[in-house]
Amino acid sequence: MTTPQDAHPSDVKSATPKRSWLSRLRATGGDRVPKPAPRLHPTRFLGVLQGPEGFPHLASLTYAVDGPIALWTRSQDESQQPGFAGAITAYKGESLTPTSLLEIPRMPVALPFLAPMPGDAWLLSGVDRDGRDLACIIGPSGETRAQATLGDTPEAVCADSDGYVWVAGARSGSQLTQWTADLQPCWELPLGTPGDSGVAALNVMPGEVYAVPYEEPAIIRVRGRVPTALPTGSVTGALGVIVRGDTVGLLDAGSQQDEMVIGQVRSGRFEETHRVVLQHPRGGPLPVCFMVCVGDTAHLFNNAEWYAVSLTELLQDSALPSPQD
Repeated sequence: MTTPQDAHPSDVKSATPKRSWLSRLRATGGDRVPKPAPRLHPTRFLGVLQGPEGFPHLASLTYAVDGPIALWTRSQDESQQPGFAGAITAYKGESLTPTSLLEIPRMPVALPFLAPMPGDAWLLSGVDRDGRDLACIIGPSGETRAQATLGDTPEAVCADSDGYVWVAGARSGSQLTQWTADLQPCWELPLGTPGDSGVAALNVMPGEVYAVPYEEPAIIRVRGRVPTALPTGSVTGALGVIVRGDTVGLLDAGSQQDEMVIGQVRSGRFEETHRVVLQHPRGGPLPVCFMVCVGDTAHLFNNAEWYAVSLTELLQDSALPSPQD
């Protein structure tokens, strides 16, 4: 995908990983009964994140409860190998300028996932010099407090409000695992549960975690380390999941580009109520974006350009049917 016409410009170059639309469309939902055409819904454009002086290259992005978090390097080449300097910036709310900055003289890993930890610490999970998938806890002064080899190639790495680390494995055929704040393994998705061979989407919320398997038609909800599989019928292959109460949105789960399937969890299963196709705020398709789902909101990043959409605003759209319809 190319950037749509009239997209907001950004001169920030990035190696932030993105998903191809071919991979997004590998699951068509398999609908046998024709459905009404999905409604088009524009996303919100929130602006372009500003980086720290001397670090022009955006290497990694995520979203915490309080706002975006980014990792910047001096060049793209330096982002692809450990040992070079990096800068972690945090943004408050919808601010586009950093509200905090931590410079790391020597990055322990390359191409990392990034997450905040309790005590002003940070989680970096990437590839070390030996090619291992290494996770590190970095303290507020840049010191390494803990590290562990995850043993698989993660699809997503997140941290919850209690400091537990959640790893969604996929490319190596692993599963959903939980690690302590000092990176000791403490839980994994039981064998035989949908998703035990790979998880594509993850949303870590207070008290519960939602995950979507690569292939099985189900949503996995974990509460108190007890997983529950919520069948989704013919809907498979979502690459993002957002949640508001009993309402769930599955992003990139339909047969069209940027289609979201919305439904209710009733009697232990997901029941589809309607679909929307997300659009660029000025019309037309979105650029290919890196997606982070937190609570009821999907944050979409095209390099440093920041877009968002929430279930709250979708359910307030009077043109959409109510969840009871």
